[in-house]
Amino acid sequence: MVVNAAGCGSTMKEYAYLLRDDPEYAERAKKFSSKVKDVSEFLQEIGPVAERRPLPVAAAYHDACHLAHQQGVASSRGRT
Repeated sequence: MVVNAAGCGSTMKEYAYLLRDDPEYAERAKKFSSKVKDVSEFLQEIGPVAERRPLPVAAAYHDACHLAHQQGVASSRGRT
């Protein structure tokens, strides 16, 4: 399940926790939430699909707050 909505994705990833005490849904929620990925995670996994060439530009990247804080997904480049 690839999600591009920050709040929805982080909540769906927490279904296992939220429904952990529900005898009817706990196991189903665990299976479901293990399959949820933010679109950024999905794109990182599949990698580039087009030919890449260097560009004469500089760019900055700021980890999305919902990814870094809520979902634990963050860029490791440039961090000390």
